[in-house]
Amino acid sequence: MQFQTQDTDAKDCVMKIATHLLRQSEASLALVEAAVDGALRKAQINPQQDAVSGVLLFLSEDFGALLPAALQTTMRATLCTNINGALSCGLLNEHGWVIDSPAVAVMIMSEIHLHTDTAAHACGFVLASSGHTLNTAWLDRGKQLQVGSVTGSPTLWHAGRPCRASDPPLTLAFDPLQLHYFDNTIPPPSQHHSPPQLALLFPNIDLVLSDHQALDRQLAQLRTHYPGMPLLGLFDPGAAGHVLPLADTADGGIPRHHISPHHNLLILAHHV
Repeated sequence: MQFQTQDTDAKDCVMKIATHLLRQSEASLALVEAAVDGALRKAQINPQQDAVSGVLLFLSEDFGALLPAALQTTMRATLCTNINGALSCGLLNEHGWVIDSPAVAVMIMSEIHLHTDTAAHACGFVLASSGHTLNTAWLDRGKQLQVGSVTGSPTLWHAGRPCRASDPPLTLAFDPLQLHYFDNTIPPPSQHHSPPQLALLFPNIDLVLSDHQALDRQLAQLRTHYPGMPLLGLFDPGAAGHVLPLADTADGGIPRHHISPHHNLLILAHHV
């Protein structure tokens, strides 16, 4: 997907973004390289000419032993070190999903500033592992709204390097895009002033396991509502749930958060 905007100096720039999801019978660096190449081609990004500004890389748990080499492979293919992501049992993009099989899901972007230092007005996307200490004191430390997923995997990575157990949860922003979250339902386009530019989806794992067609129906609905919109997500049987703000945080107050295991979490990014 490509869309045009203006930066702070009133210069036209073209933001590019795309995803790719691949599965195979066994984990390999060739699978990582093929998934990254697929996303680059779909986004029409040539790393030799267009600077890749950020990468979301989700890998199945089969890649645990290959993680350092997988990150290096992604860096070489994109000429970018800003690679963030996690290991997970289930992966998805806008076209489908994979569970319990070696797979790679990647989102690559250009002219979108993927970073961890969220602005005060931004909605921070939190990606935390069960190995981290995720508490409300950390979540409620500022006025920015934070939503996200607590995975069952202890393995996260930021800036192309695996995170340590003592590191704080990974909080990402997508400037100049602003994130809006929804739980359980997919909002129709009529609810938005501008069309979303990307989406992140974290399904309820119990729903996926009890009804394999439920996630297919949800992805089909997303494609109908938002054709061509890049989407990436993960789901994990060991996940604690999703980070959601409590309902009484309106009127500009400091958000208060809780962990809910009973919701799908859909995050749509809009141009500010």
